[in-house]
Order: sequence, then C-alpha cells, then structure tokens
Amino acid sequence: MLKKILLNKLGNAKLNGDEIISCCPNPEHEDNSPSFTFNTKKCIGYCHSEGRYISLKELMSWLDFEYDRNCVYNNINTLDIKKTLKNKKKNEFNNITIDINGFEHNNITTDYLIKRGFNPEELYLKYKITGRNNLFIDNKFYNAIVIPYIVNKKIIFLINRVIGHEYTRYYYEPKSISLKDKVWGLEYIDDIDNMIICEGIFNTLTWMKLGYKSVCILGSKINKNKIVGKIGHRPILNFDLDNAGIKCYNEFNRIFKGKTYNLLLKKDANEYLIENKIELLLNKLFKLNI
Repeated sequence: MLKKILLNKLGNAKLNGDEIISCCPNPEHEDNSPSFTFNTKKCIGYCHSEGRYISLKELMSWLDFEYDRNCVYNNINTLDIKKTLKNKKKNEFNNITIDINGFEHNNITTDYLIKRGFNPEELYLKYKITGRNNLFIDNKFYNAIVIPYIVNKKIIFLINRVIGHEYTRYYYEPKSISLKDKVWGLEYIDDIDNMIICEGIFNTLTWMKLGYKSVCILGSKINKNKIVGKIGHRPILNFDLDNAGIKCYNEFNRIFKGKTYNLLLKKDANEYLIENKIELLLNKLFKLNI
C-alpha cells in the first residue's frame, strides 16, 4: 500500500528492492535528477543532494496526502545515529540526540500504563516517557511504551516496551547501543547512596512514584568497572527471584563484598502497586532496618 502511494505521488519514481528512487519532493528544493531515496522497510527517506533524512510524516505533508492519523510516524533518524556511533568511541554521546516529538500515546499505550498503576501524562512530564504505534518488528507495526535514555539532557537511545509481540518485550533503538554498562534513572537523582537497584524500568518507576531513589540496570549484564561508581555505597537490591534475578543478586553481593541490602520479594514491586498493596511493599523495605 505504501509503495503504491509513493510510486504514484513521487516524480520520476522507480522501485529498486525496498527503496524508491525519485526526484526530491521538497517543494523548496528544485531537483531535476533523482536524488531522493525512500526505504519502505524502515519508513525513512534521504535526500542525497540536501544531505539529510526525511521522515514519512514530513514526506506525506509535502505530497499533500492525508495518511492514517492513528499511525503517527516519527522524526527519529536512527540511521544517522548508527552512522555516528560507528565513528565514535563507545559511550561518547556528545553529538547524539534523538527527537521524540513525533511520538504520542494512543488508547492501547495509555491503557497499558494505567493498568500498571501510572499516570501517562505525569510520566511524560517527569521522564519524557511516551507511546507509539509504529514500532516495526518482523514486518509488522506494534504499539510500544517509549522510554528515553538521557545523558546530559540529551536522549541518546530509546527503550521500547513492546505491547503484543509474542517474543520481544524490549526493543532498543539504535540496536548498536551496548547495554552492559547502562543504568537508567541516574539522570533524575542527586544522591547516589542507598539507591534501590532493579532489573526493569517499571519496578524502578514504582519506587520513584513512592518517593524513593531507584535505578535499573536494564537486564542482568553487569560491568563492574563501569557500574560501581554509578551505584554508590551499599545499594538496596530488588531483583526478581528467577535465574536472571538471582544472578544479579550474586554478582552485586560479590562486587560489594556482601555490603548490600537484599530486598527479596516474591512479586515485582510493580505488582504491589497494581494490586494496591503498597503498605505490604513498604513494610518489607522497613524490615531491612536501613
């Protein structure tokens, strides 16, 4: 459908695999020879003459075409970010900024956050967490909660909590980002001591909602040299009691030589919030006698 629309609307358009080649549709750019390509699989265009990427939303506005507003296309140039990453040393993010202005919530993403005990508007205002319904995985669009990873007030990559996919729960953009030494939430706290460390973001958001300092390590991979300086003194550990969670408990206790507080919960912190059992959750925290 998209290919047919663009082939009909674009000037001198030709299809080459997943790419459409045509004259640049920018009304301010006089282009007589084909200098524009559009990748129909990744839904992003590039003008080789102007040297910039063009989102589907911008392209459709130039073509005066009313696309389905239930599927809001974004302005994120992940291809540009990937190229930048390849040319920079790991963890240097000075020139990397992702724009999330094109994302917005729909009924599915809003309902998902409400069911997990959160106010979507509050999450956006505090942490720039929003929603989308155009995450392209396995040749299909999915809804997702978009959680920006911010360093020095710049969004350097996105954590997408996918809704409805059979296998993929989290999808990261760009994929070239290494998560081994990443800690989400540090940007929002001043004092790093006595933090509650979680695996997943929704448990961290639960503790934040309750007024506690919390971060998450985005999985079970821990880089000792990078993580210790970020975590602070004697952290409170709150991981799942599954294989990955137990691995995290053991690794952190080894790194901190047993000087940790282990908050062993049979359920996720977020489940206590969903079930309105916050008092039970806080009682378990108070019993640690911190």
